[in-house]
Amino acid sequence: MITDCVRTFIEFVSQTRVRSARANNGTAAKRKKTDVTASADVLPAARVRGSLIGGAIGDALGAPVSHLSLTEIRRILGPRGIAGYAYDGRGRITADMQMAMFTAEGLLCAWVRGQSSNRHEVLRSIHQAYVRWTLTQDEQANLADERVLADGWLFRVPSMHGRRQRCCSLCLSAVMNATQFAVAPVIDDGKEGGGGLFARVVPVGLFARAFGDDEVVFDLAVEVAGLMTGHQASRLAAGYFAVVMAALVRGDALPAVLDTTSVLLERREGGEKISDAVAGARSMAARPDLCPEDLEMLGAGGGTTAVLAVGICCALAARTFSGGVLLATNHSGPSASTAAVTGNILGAIWGYDVIPPDWIMSLGLRHEITRLADDLDGAALNALDPAVLYDPYVGEQ
Repeated sequence: MITDCVRTFIEFVSQTRVRSARANNGTAAKRKKTDVTASADVLPAARVRGSLIGGAIGDALGAPVSHLSLTEIRRILGPRGIAGYAYDGRGRITADMQMAMFTAEGLLCAWVRGQSSNRHEVLRSIHQAYVRWTLTQDEQANLADERVLADGWLFRVPSMHGRRQRCCSLCLSAVMNATQFAVAPVIDDGKEGGGGLFARVVPVGLFARAFGDDEVVFDLAVEVAGLMTGHQASRLAAGYFAVVMAALVRGDALPAVLDTTSVLLERREGGEKISDAVAGARSMAARPDLCPEDLEMLGAGGGTTAVLAVGICCALAARTFSGGVLLATNHSGPSASTAAVTGNILGAIWGYDVIPPDWIMSLGLRHEITRLADDLDGAALNALDPAVLYDPYVGEQ
């Protein structure tokens, strides 16, 4: 896989540099660093769409260089590193973003059925959506049946089918081998979950207004993460991030959000690891001359705490959407996951309109992602009639 990526980089490096220069010199609105604390003019709908699209863009930008060292990235692409989509100028999302889409679909299926107030039923609906995801990966799950396949519309999108990059074998096996819905079959083996779990729980945070309580958002995100990993700190990190996203959609300032959300970790065993990671990210982001080499001090591995720290750090340090996401892309580590986290955060703070238009237009499945974002926003506000969404999201009773 890396060999193919390297070949693609060499072929398209000049194109990506041109696209990045255009994005940084006029297609995106310039934002000052202090704007992470002042964003009251952005409507929630723009934040939800910006976050989901922003995360997908970060995922697509970072995927080709994930787990390459910074030295390798610069050797292939030059001193600036990756500066745009590497695959013929197209943004190809990974399996992590696919699962985020299925999380959103599961949330909406539960809402259409009037089950959003029942956390167990919401989790069950998300789990059923993940079963449909495994079928798009040409796998067969124990729990797949006609009833599960009748729900949703993503399974019927041809471009959702086929094995994607970063398709986690643990995620596949956890869903394929499950014997009950809404039951976490994975035990804690002491290993952190991958950074892709943040993508899976972002829709939970974006849909928080339907739940009305950050504790519910936190607990549901922890349970969603628990369908794939038994690692306690990883699950808590997922809950933390979902609540951060919920607060950003409400228009709260990022530094204050990081403070208030940390309270949810204080009374949970293992929460101090997440708090320490966030504190390290904030300290690093305060450096006036932050560079990609510095990010490795936050952790170059693929674990959840390192991904969260790098993603938050790059968001805090960002002056523009493109600058923050590219910083989160060009470092040694899981670039798709870190750039997705940064894209989720900056998209929620600044909204959809600050994202470079050429990155949006070249993003694969952008129409489907946008539709999910808009449906999440409308449903969370009860601005949509469930009957209108019934046919696309719910099959036979």
